[in-house]
Amino acid sequence: MTEIEWEQIYNQISKSDDHILEKVNTYNLTMLIYDLIDQNNTLREKVEELQNDVEILKGYAWEQ
Repeated sequence: MTEIEWEQIYNQISKSDDHILEKVNTYNLTMLIYDLIDQNNTLREKVEELQNDVEILKGYAWEQ
């Protein structure tokens, strides 16, 4: 998602009658989401590396 999409989501949440908000610091919330996105990307990269390692190990197993 782009920054504009996140901004639209926060604007919708902050204006919603279903939420009781005292003070919402949009910047902090946005930074938390960006941190989560970074963590997700890092985990995705690690999963890809592990999948590659599994394929390499399978190759070794077939050779023996």
